[in-house]
Amino acid sequence: MTLPDVEADAAASCLPDPQVLLRDTDWQSLKHAYPGPWDPRPQLTALLDPDPVVQAQALNNLEPVRHQNSTYEATAPVALYLAGILSDPRAVSLVHLRTHPGTELRPRAFRAALLDWLGEVAYDADDSCLELGRRHGFEPYPAQEALRSLRQVLFHAAVPFLTDADQEVREAALIAVVPMVEAPELAQHREALMPLLHRLLASSQDRWHRSRAVDACTAWGCHAHRRPGTPGTPLQDAEPPLWNGGFREDPPF
Repeated sequence: MTLPDVEADAAASCLPDPQVLLRDTDWQSLKHAYPGPWDPRPQLTALLDPDPVVQAQALNNLEPVRHQNSTYEATAPVALYLAGILSDPRAVSLVHLRTHPGTELRPRAFRAALLDWLGEVAYDADDSCLELGRRHGFEPYPAQEALRSLRQVLFHAAVPFLTDADQEVREAALIAVVPMVEAPELAQHREALMPLLHRLLASSQDRWHRSRAVDACTAWGCHAHRRPGTPGTPLQDAEPPLWNGGFREDPPF
């Protein structure tokens, strides 16, 4: 994908200024995972703290807006803020974070972690999640729809990092935009993403990213190989899905 390919619809993709969003959003009125008011502004501000330890903790502390893979009223504005700070120079710090749940702490670019966060939030409200909810008797709820309405904006925030000098940032950006291009107005970009997904599958050792890439290739009807150096490996060797659904109560949880 080349960046000019996505410039035609840039007018629909303008991000709000992060500081204006921080100031003008009525954060305490927005629902999140836990009872009682919660003001995320200290955590959002701390994402750009000069101390990488503070940055990592602030990102971990945003769990109330995506608890148990659910979407809440506060999720969409938090996602907009994170998208808005992706290009900030302070997002290049090396932080110690788990790449994904259950993995070991290790240093990585904070920008890659922000992109992973945005991608996982987008997956929490993607087409397959909505379809799974319907099969269990749940219709999409307003917080999900609000997040899905931002897919074009979030896509344009992540796209510049598909060509980042840091491989981890490139991979995180690619996996982040995959659920976003389910939006009808972005579907034309899938073809350009396919070679990048194949490249990721040929080189990445990140199991989580690889699983997402294979799922995308399968859904889009392109051939994908499971592991580096094994071009004949069939898709039925795919790793098991990271989450296979199931609800304990009405979403959001």
